[in-house]
Amino acid sequence: MSVSFGGVVYVNDPVAAGAPVTALDGPKLRGDGGDCPGAGTEPLGERARSASGRGLVELDRLETDEPARWEKHIHSLLEPRRLRGTRECFRVTSEQLAEAVSATRAWAADDLAKELRVAELAARRSDGRLLEPDSRAFELCEELRRLKAHEYTVKVRRLRVENELRLLVGTADGISGVASWKTRSQRHFQQARFKAARADLFERFVEPVFYRPFRLV
Repeated sequence: MSVSFGGVVYVNDPVAAGAPVTALDGPKLRGDGGDCPGAGTEPLGERARSASGRGLVELDRLETDEPARWEKHIHSLLEPRRLRGTRECFRVTSEQLAEAVSATRAWAADDLAKELRVAELAARRSDGRLLEPDSRAFELCEELRRLKAHEYTVKVRRLRVENELRLLVGTADGISGVASWKTRSQRHFQQARFKAARADLFERFVEPVFYRPFRLV
């Protein structure tokens, strides 16, 4: 199976494929299957138009103003089925893919919509008021506390497994087909050194930035 988040989801015939493989490609990549085993080299749109021999059919149509977010979400849902050594290839059935697409739509309609609204509110300055709490506010607060505790527990477990893998890698670049831990270099602006050397120039480019940190009290 193959998927493109340029708007249309295309699916290979899993029976013909024997072991169905899905390639999830970003909105700018045009979805050629990339490094997926058995993937073709022609653009996905061309493969869909010439479906003979590949059994490509349109499973669903995903149209959104946030294609990168949708793609990231569905990638995360299918992460346990990702093929080793690939970034956008997953071993799934048509039913599993349809379930992931449905879940992504539900997430976008609720969670993502709220997240975008919150981002708009975060960009606005608070007006100094303190609202009186109601039962809903208390319920959400307690649920968030429980979720934070659970999130921390999962994070500890995840880091334990990650560190076990890092210990296996040691000073190597990684483990083929499993994990990469290769040294990279980045260029960083040394702000403290620049401020010490040119305090006058540094101050000319400093201006207040307003933000709204959220925390439970």
